Amino acid sequence: LKKDFKSKIKAEVLNGIHDTSGSYLAYSKYNKLRNCIFVNTGTYFVISKKEKFRSKIQKDFYYNYGANNKLYLCKRIDAGLTYQKYNPKMINFSTQNNLNLAKKFYRNLKKKKIEKLKIITNKNQINDYMKLNFLIAFKLSSEIKKFKKNKKLIIDGIFAKNDIFNYFVKKLINFDVYIINNSFINCIGASTFFNKKQLKLNFKNL
Repeated sequence: LKKDFKSKIKAEVLNGIHDTSGSYLAYSKYNKLRNCIFVNTGTYFVISKKEKFRSKIQKDFYYNYGANNKLYLCKRIDAGLTYQKYNPKMINFSTQNNLNLAKKFYRNLKKKKIEKLKIITNKNQINDYMKLNFLIAFKLSSEIKKFKKNKKLIIDGIFAKNDIFNYFVKKLINFDVYIINNSFINCIGASTFFNKKQLKLNFKNL
């Protein structure tokens, strides 16, 4: 770009990094969190795992070359859009009592399959909320299982605060699941370009 503009226009060209790539930088500082499968949650979920390059990968997978100079195999799913579609008011049901109801819901769910979702408009629709979160967790777990075998999973972003969703994910995959409580983990990772101090990540193992 500098060369293209060199004739008459003075332009300052700045570099930035994608939010997913920023999170890689944060996790690479922690030995316990290295070589995990990462799930960055938001409007879209991005599933990533550090791998060596392969010329043939599954359909709809792609490679992301992270800001930490590592290669990641990735898959993106529109789980956040599904959540917004069926919970347009973004009603939050995550309480300890409702988490207990989620456990009961999971035990009673036949064939672990949801046939139909309903749009949530009020807090009386706790069962519909359970169905929505289970469906998203099921969709995520199905995609995670397509990656090479791994026993550690990290969830960050807005859905890291959704205890019901996290419970269903843990039940559907036989992994150690780590929940990152830091907000803006991507910004924390990006800050390592300028701040060499040890990062302080707040995470819990489900």
